[in-house]
Amino acid sequence: MNEAPLVSIVIPVYNAGALLGRMLDSVLAQTEQRFEVIVVDDGSSDDGVTAKVIAEYAGKDSRIRVLQQSNQGPFVARTRGVQVARGEYVYVCDKDDYLHPQLLEYCLYAAKRYDVEFVAFRYANCAGDRIPDIKLLGDFGQVPVVTPELDYLNAHWFHTDCWVQFTTRDLALKHPFSEETSLPRPFALLKLAQRWVLADTVLYYYNPSVGNSMMHKSVSPAKLRKMQREMILLWELYADERAHGDPQGLWRFQCKRFLLTSLKQVLNMLRRDKACQDPAIVHERWRILGQTVRELFVKRKVPWRYVRCRYILHYMYLLWKYSEEEI
Repeated sequence: MNEAPLVSIVIPVYNAGALLGRMLDSVLAQTEQRFEVIVVDDGSSDDGVTAKVIAEYAGKDSRIRVLQQSNQGPFVARTRGVQVARGEYVYVCDKDDYLHPQLLEYCLYAAKRYDVEFVAFRYANCAGDRIPDIKLLGDFGQVPVVTPELDYLNAHWFHTDCWVQFTTRDLALKHPFSEETSLPRPFALLKLAQRWVLADTVLYYYNPSVGNSMMHKSVSPAKLRKMQREMILLWELYADERAHGDPQGLWRFQCKRFLLTSLKQVLNMLRRDKACQDPAIVHERWRILGQTVRELFVKRKVPWRYVRCRYILHYMYLLWKYSEEEI
C-alpha cells in the first residue's frame, strides 16, 4: 500500500455536474500535496454525467478514491468518507465550491504551531462557475487567530459549516455527521476538542447560487421540529455558565449566535418558500416556528436585546398568532 496521506479530503457528491471539476481542480492545485481525495457518489441520477467527471479525474490522479452508495443524503456520505479516511487530518468540503490553494498548507501549519485538533477559518461567497479572485497568504505567522486563551469576542465570525473546519481524523470520528444528534456538530466538536484555533483568513469560496443551502430548500415540519429542539438545547447550554468550563465565554457566545442565526434563517426561508403548495404543511411550519419563538422568548426568557430590530415585529406577530398553542 502507498504511504498514508497526511490529509484526507472528503467530497460527497450528488448530480454534481461540471462544478465538481472546478472543485477537484482547486483540490489538486493545493500547495500542500500530501493528501488523498475521497469522492463519495451518493447515488447520482444524472445519466452518468457525475460519474464521467469523477472517472476522468480519478484516471488522472491516483490519490482520488471513489466510493459508490445508494442515495442516503450528505450526512451518510460524509460519515462514510471519514470512516475510510487514512490521513492524520480530515477535511470535508462541498462539490460545487472552491478551495484557496493554501488551505491545506495553512491548516497544517496552524495545527502544528498551536498544537490543536481543530482549525476553523473564514469563507467568502463566489457565485456561479467563475474562479474567485484569490490573494495568496504571505507570512502565516501574521494571520490573526483566536485561541481559548484569547478574548472570545474576536471569534464572532466563527462559522458552523463543515467546510470551514479542519480537524484531526480522531476528532472527526468521535462525532460523525448525522441529522439525529441532539447537538449541532460544530458545537460538539468544540466541546470535544481539547485544543482549537480560529484563523481570521478566507480559505474557502462558497457558491450560494447552486441551491445547496437551507435557504434554497423546502423544509419539512419534521426538520423544523429537530431545529426547534436544537435551538432550545443551545439556549439551555448558553444559560448554564458552568456547562462546559467556559471562562472566556466563547461557547456561550457561539451558542447564542447560532441560535439567533438559525431562527432568522428559518423565518426568511418560510417567507420566501414558494415550492410548498400544501396549505396544511405551510400552516404547520409557521405554527412550529411560532411555538419556537414563544418557547425561547417567553418561557426561557431569551432577551429581546439580542434580536435585530427588523425581526422583532415578525417574532411578536408569531407570538400573538400562536399564543394559545403548545409545543
